[in-house]
Amino acid sequence: MKIFNVLLIIVTINFIGCPQERLFDTASSININVGTEPSKVAAVDLNKDGFIDLLVTTTGGLAIYLNDGKGNFTAAQGSPFPAGNQPADIGLGDFNSDGNPDVAIPNHEKNEVTILFSDGQGIFKQAPYHSLKYNFNPHAHSVAAGDLNNDGNCDLVLTNFLGAEILAVFGDGKGKFLNEPVRYTVPHYPYRNVILDDINKDGKIDIITPANNSNAITILLGDGKGTFEFAKYSPVPVGNNPFFVITGDFNNDKNVEIAAGNFDNATLTVLEGNRENDFSKSEVKTFKIGEKPVCMATADLNNDGVMDLATANYDGNNISILFGDEKEVIKNEVLNIPVGSAPYGIAIADLNGDKKPDIVTANLESNNITILFNVNSK
Repeated sequence: MKIFNVLLIIVTINFIGCPQERLFDTASSININVGTEPSKVAAVDLNKDGFIDLLVTTTGGLAIYLNDGKGNFTAAQGSPFPAGNQPADIGLGDFNSDGNPDVAIPNHEKNEVTILFSDGQGIFKQAPYHSLKYNFNPHAHSVAAGDLNNDGNCDLVLTNFLGAEILAVFGDGKGKFLNEPVRYTVPHYPYRNVILDDINKDGKIDIITPANNSNAITILLGDGKGTFEFAKYSPVPVGNNPFFVITGDFNNDKNVEIAAGNFDNATLTVLEGNRENDFSKSEVKTFKIGEKPVCMATADLNNDGVMDLATANYDGNNISILFGDEKEVIKNEVLNIPVGSAPYGIAIADLNGDKKPDIVTANLESNNITILFNVNSK
């Protein structure tokens, strides 16, 4: 079983605090029209040519753009592919054990999750068991893929927003998922994302999701056999209406940090990791970022050996970049870069073959994606 990691313009740069050197080239950044209301974007090599391709959810389906290795993208034959009603998220994993990245897509306004199989050439087709129908209230918004029970097969985790639940759905490695998920009641409300990581460093997958109406994040610790229980300190308070969470080691201390983008007050809350793996004991840092942060991605953007963080800011029409630091965890500076209108998704990957991480956003209201190329000289 293989899990595929999501590698989740005209540029004016504003600095708060000490400026970084210029990281992105305004002249060579590009916009690509991808269809109506693109919401999520993911980056992975779909056709095994060594170049990172792009997947974008739109109201017309799943749009696929294949990369020539130099940052030039062409729509795959047959793109966009039918992906259910109003595709809302992208979960990547090898569901049928053929070595190709398949996709799970929650459908907005409908109690379904669409499963698409990849042929290894950038073409997707609906799986034989292509529609997972569970009782959501009102529907699933988010999905994450991983091996929850260490059986070598790819499983799914889904959010049930108003139902205040996380659903664990187990795969058989042949593309089929069990009919009845395991449901975990969580604080109000798990909304726009759910992630999997080993939070307590025991070698077992854990689940992290926002509890946006509770101004907190929820952490469920896994036993490696497919069962989860609340961490003793969960839920953990963050900012107002956390919309999206992400993890990373932002200071190279081998501990996991958790960052939450707070939708209502344009801030980012960072919970510093510690040896006890207890986030109730974390040093908490808050940063002012763009308006309505809705999605995040991580990478070492400035090649200093430390993980950095980028947020897509829906009302700000921009992204915010925050830099990891071995002493400060996150530096007290923010790099804001305008992109398209209402960026709703973001991913980071080397898109032009220069071994530098580039940034792509899915812009909901301008019906395009923006690709911002990294020109860091280090």
